Amino acid sequence: MKRFVQILPIILICGALLFVGCATDEGTGIEDPTTATGWIELGWSQFEIGDYDNADYSFSFGINDAEQDYWNAYEDSLYAAAIGDSTGQDSLHQVMMDQLEILTDGLTGIGWNSVKQANAATASFVFINAIDIDPDYIDALAGFAFSLQTIEQWLQSNENVESVLGLDPDWEFEHDWQIDYLDLMLMRAENYFFLADFEASLLEALVVNDLVRADYPQLPAYTVEDFNLATIEGRTALIELIDTLEDYL
Repeated sequence: MKRFVQILPIILICGALLFVGCATDEGTGIEDPTTATGWIELGWSQFEIGDYDNADYSFSFGINDAEQDYWNAYEDSLYAAAIGDSTGQDSLHQVMMDQLEILTDGLTGIGWNSVKQANAATASFVFINAIDIDPDYIDALAGFAFSLQTIEQWLQSNENVESVLGLDPDWEFEHDWQIDYLDLMLMRAENYFFLADFEASLLEALVVNDLVRADYPQLPAYTVEDFNLATIEGRTALIELIDTLEDYL
């Protein structure tokens, strides 16, 4: 129980700030959901069609409702403990765990929404809160990698890429089919380039190139020998390869 008490005040503050920012929205134009899960699902549906303003609104309401449900269950669990109702305690603890999962999903939604709207600072802040609840929440880790690259935290971005691919080497973002493990690998190659680790960047880019060529055989097949990284020309060819691969992903 101690872990929950430490985490939730952070999420309560985060959710409250985001909720205030969206509370003036005039609504979604459809009947409002009645549960936290319903709001989060609506938020993802809006995200998937690019309706980012209303997605923020829905995710924020879901977060707010999940927080309330969490604290209601927490207070009830204290009463159950006081009267010695262990069965009730177990049931309420499960409710609390469920609300934490909903919170993580909602925070992840706002994080990705912020990535799409080029608000990397907000995205990073929200992803940190999501990962604080569940360090292995893969979609939050992936989104955090993208937001970290945008704010030029290239080493930390690669650390999150490593975490995602360690959990699922074939990761795909279910809410945007155009984003998957290849994007993460190419981002890692680009991050290495920005960190001046050109050899690591090249090796990663070549792996991605080979994988992409399976669908686009018109791409040239390169080897390490095709790039003289000791020269400006070789490094320029490397970043051009990365840029070309981005066009195919």
